[in-house]
Amino acid sequence: MNRREVLVLVSGLIVGLLSGVFLGSRGIAGILLTGSASAPTSPPAYYLVNLSTAAQWLEENRGESGSDTGDTISMITALSPADFRQNFEDVAASIDTLLAQVQTALYGSEAAAPVPTAEALAAFPQMCLGLDDDPYSATGPAFYLYFQVAPGQEGLIPDEWAAFRQAQPKHNDLYWQLVGCYPAPRQQP
Repeated sequence: MNRREVLVLVSGLIVGLLSGVFLGSRGIAGILLTGSASAPTSPPAYYLVNLSTAAQWLEENRGESGSDTGDTISMITALSPADFRQNFEDVAASIDTLLAQVQTALYGSEAAAPVPTAEALAAFPQMCLGLDDDPYSATGPAFYLYFQVAPGQEGLIPDEWAAFRQAQPKHNDLYWQLVGCYPAPRQQP
């Protein structure tokens, strides 16, 4: 390679870099590539609510029909990591019932239909129960309600749960495990 070819190559790289930075910063690259300018979307909000706090809120908001909630919570929290596998099947129905109750209390009866419609699945978040089994935690293993709320739907969340908002999802945390979700995730064929 002679000096002239090197100069052309370097100047081409510099011009390409500068034009890429300019087009990317102005959003022109998105318009040119997709044909339309889309407004940036705000990220979803993630909530991680301690199960005892959620149970207390559920009993306050369900009145007389929430009397069995305490028993359900006791059955779930009685699961210990040592015998979790053996006893989980006994409690699985209670977990589904609890998640459906919370879904109904937050979003109304159409959110917790036995077979939710596609519109309901899009409009209401999936309610999950997770286990944080961090061995370094001073409080030990704990169960949490975990759900994601789309932008614009945060008004449906109780004000007292604002402190439980998370900046990041917990999907990849080391000691985090989803125990159950309502409605159940769809299986890919």
